[in-house]
Amino acid sequence: MKKEERSKAVFKYIVIGIIFITFLCIIFNSSTSQFISRLIEIHKLKTNTEKLINENEKYEKRLNYLKTKPKEIEKEAKIVFDVVAENEMEFVFEEDSQKEEPEKETNKEAKQ
Repeated sequence: MKKEERSKAVFKYIVIGIIFITFLCIIFNSSTSQFISRLIEIHKLKTNTEKLINENEKYEKRLNYLKTKPKEIEKEAKIVFDVVAENEMEFVFEEDSQKEEPEKETNKEAKQ
């Protein structure tokens, strides 16, 4: 009985070894690696396409909104192109850097 059990165990290891070697041959075969790389590339392209489709839908919605609202187009043009229409005044607000400097000096004096 021991010889039969040993021969069965050896047979199992031989079968497992053959399956493992076959698996390695399939994985490292150049056509298989090309197939896998193409599948990965197709997945990346599908993902990118979906992202671009969603972005395109967003821009189409914005375009349709702007087509129906002429005031919004004017407002958008003023912001994007920094345009001032006739009879309009542009107000420019600058930060007052002089106010910050004396405060820093007074804080330094207070610490001393």
